[in-house]
Amino acid sequence: MLRFLPLGVVGILTIIASGYLLSRLRGDFILIFGLVSSCIANLLFAVPIPPSTSYFAYGMPAMALAAFGVDTVYTCLGLFTTQALPRKDQGIAGAMFQTVAAMGRAITLPVVATAQSTVQEKQLKNGRTERSAYLEGLRAAEWVCFGCMVACLGVTICCLRNIGKIGLLKKLGQVQSASKEKDSEK
Repeated sequence: MLRFLPLGVVGILTIIASGYLLSRLRGDFILIFGLVSSCIANLLFAVPIPPSTSYFAYGMPAMALAAFGVDTVYTCLGLFTTQALPRKDQGIAGAMFQTVAAMGRAITLPVVATAQSTVQEKQLKNGRTERSAYLEGLRAAEWVCFGCMVACLGVTICCLRNIGKIGLLKKLGQVQSASKEKDSEK
């Protein structure tokens, strides 16, 4: 249980900092920084670590980076999704964002679990011990997660490079004024 403590502590601090930084930094910078943190976390979990290595060498930094990455990306995308639409549609946008996020978790989990179990079974057939095979399976799962994070990073760099300061949209009333201009054009 103590080894998961960095997830909670860093997660709470990250959400507080993300709320503060969203109106001061461009959203794409926050997303890139969060996705790079998640990539590094998955990479730290994926590399072969000798069992005698201290938790503080790889495990704790990976846990902290994972929490940092997830909490910055989730907060940033959630606010971007809701604030990109007129006020009357923001509730629907938030619900759609939550639905798509849940579907993404539901689809990705079996893929990662399949990678882990496939590698684990292969290692057991090759005469490895159960513990060693299990660790190899976990490493394979982390490599799949690392690949997914790199793909997300690529999409973010290519497609979301001009999203601007997310918290600033509502603050300046840009969303409401933009929607009024569109309504008046019709």
